[in-house]
Amino acid sequence: MRHLVALLAALAVVAVFGAATIELGRRAASESARVTAIFPPGTTAEAMLARIARADGRPIRGTLLPFAVEVAGDTPGIAARLQAHGALVVVARLPSDGLAVGGCSYLPAAAYTSVRERLRVAPL
Repeated sequence: MRHLVALLAALAVVAVFGAATIELGRRAASESARVTAIFPPGTTAEAMLARIARADGRPIRGTLLPFAVEVAGDTPGIAARLQAHGALVVVARLPSDGLAVGGCSYLPAAAYTSVRERLRVAPL
């Protein structure tokens, strides 16, 4: 019984710190041009890219979560636009580059502009 109480207390502490971190991240994201967008689990990479393109964002890199992407925006308000296009949570950049994966993709950097334009005209 003592172990169960200790486990529940530890989970409560993690939940409180997690909620506080997300809230601080949301506030910082509203002022940032580079954010991490977390989409509903199960969202395909193609759907995430289409939503990012419609929000006038640029994908920077993936994260350890398959439904989260680091995104840059050239105009103010990228966080609000991403949420309007389906992101569940938008927080400021990841607190650690160790949480991100790669920065590599199969497309050359120049291809992102043309992909973004095609998806904006005819989203998936």
